[in-house]
Amino acid sequence: MFNVENIYRNEKRIIFHIDFDYFFAQCEEIRNPSIKDIPVVICVFSGRTEYSGIVSTANYVARKYGIKAGIPIKAAKSKLKDFDNKIFLPLDIEYYKLLSNQAMKIIISETTVKNYEIIGLDECYLDLTNIVTDYKDAISLAGVIKYRLSKALHLSCSIGLSYNKLLAKIASEYKKPNGLFVIEPNETLKIISDLDISIIPGIGPKNKRKLNEFGITTFKQLSEIDIAFLKKNFGNYYAEFLHKSSIGINNDPIYIKQQSKQITRIKTLKEYTSDIDLVRALISELCKSLYSDVIQRELHFKSVGLIFIDNKLGIVNRSKSLKNYTQNLNDLIDHANSIFLDYISVYDLFKLRRIGVKVSEIKKNEGQNTLSNYIESSS
Repeated sequence: MFNVENIYRNEKRIIFHIDFDYFFAQCEEIRNPSIKDIPVVICVFSGRTEYSGIVSTANYVARKYGIKAGIPIKAAKSKLKDFDNKIFLPLDIEYYKLLSNQAMKIIISETTVKNYEIIGLDECYLDLTNIVTDYKDAISLAGVIKYRLSKALHLSCSIGLSYNKLLAKIASEYKKPNGLFVIEPNETLKIISDLDISIIPGIGPKNKRKLNEFGITTFKQLSEIDIAFLKKNFGNYYAEFLHKSSIGINNDPIYIKQQSKQITRIKTLKEYTSDIDLVRALISELCKSLYSDVIQRELHFKSVGLIFIDNKLGIVNRSKSLKNYTQNLNDLIDHANSIFLDYISVYDLFKLRRIGVKVSEIKKNEGQNTLSNYIESSS
């Protein structure tokens, strides 16, 4: 059942979640305003044929006709066959990074916030608890942010306000695009109870299907499931996460993710594979290759990550922070394998096309400053 008493645990915090609307496609509209009113589709081209690859994102004009992330480019072209004016563009990550950096600087400057967390190129969380006095003040500041981004960059965004990260993110999705929505403590249950559980960050396709099989599709239904049942079927840690999320509890902190150097090794496979033993062998091979570079450069690392690119050209990144800096090959292999096993316990392992291993949060052995913005890859 809903535990109303716990709902208000963090009600004094005021958290913003800012999401740049359909960001990659919007960037292309900003670069070329003449395409704003026609279908714009951003693609990951595989290069095998003219139309091979998948859709990364699309503007809202294209979305009205069923164009969404992950569908084949060929299918998207078919859905838009009746349009004389439409445009399919390749990803231009460097350009998107440039606009993202400019937008983030405006947000941080306008709010004077010290406690913020940037997620990818198009999202950020801000803890404005000590900057605004109440939600009315927060709404006013959100309006200023939206105005400044529009005026300086012609960029629209959706902003969610609440008292934790989970609810702020839900709020930002409520009135997209160019939305602004607030979830205050006394409105939480009313707003979230009938929402689909798939919007909870951390519920992947595999566990969503499992929950659906138990007849659980909404927050309210999830909240009414006995915690012992959840622990039996999902394990103690994940069961606690599910239960707390279902009633709007989230105590995740907001912290600045330092930009750090990372070294990456990526291997393109000759054939697609879903063979777990083969993938683990490849992970070990990549770890050893990467480790030789770590040793040669006299580096220590504190974060290990994996990159998967599947047959649908879907990209998944997973990382794990270590307790201490290390330069140990066994640490690297053990943590990489741990990430992989955690991943396949939650998600289905699709046929992989490429796989990568990376280390970040790097410093010189003698304790020099953290290095930044260096990426290497091999195939």
